[in-house]
Amino acid sequence: MRAFFCCVTSLLILILFQYPLDAASISDNLDLGMTKLEKEDYSAAITKFTEVLELDPTNSVAFNLRGVSKAKRGDFQGSIPDYNQSLKLDSINVDTLNNRGIAKARLGDIDDAIKDFDRAIKIDENNASSYFNHGISMDMTGNLETACSDWVNARDLGDPRANKYIIQNCH
Repeated sequence: MRAFFCCVTSLLILILFQYPLDAASISDNLDLGMTKLEKEDYSAAITKFTEVLELDPTNSVAFNLRGVSKAKRGDFQGSIPDYNQSLKLDSINVDTLNNRGIAKARLGDIDDAIKDFDRAIKIDENNASSYFNHGISMDMTGNLETACSDWVNARDLGDPRANKYIIQNCH
């Protein structure tokens, strides 16, 4: 009986000490992945975000950032499953909706991209990027009137890219 409690106690101590190490490792790998992403080392970023997901398969941020890393290296098709998983874990993440919408647009799926941007706008009507991206997609469909309205909203909400599109396309 004493040997049993000794083993249980040892197991509990191991679990208690293991969790903080995993939490630190998750945080460290997220930080390293973001640094690699900022330095445009997309393969290394993907590796770091994958390591986070091996420790915590419910980390929506890691799925989103791994998707961004894939998209940045041109793998838009490969980014979609990561964005989908991120949204399963956090269905109201406007950044992920915008990222998935951009990937869909780059793949030519403009209608689904617009749905993602519409949803992002419904979740956060003050997100300038959602309006900007919606405007780009509306322009791609030939709906310049809506695109210009979106870009004006994006500009008014602080997106610095919007003014260029307004000047070039909206009269």
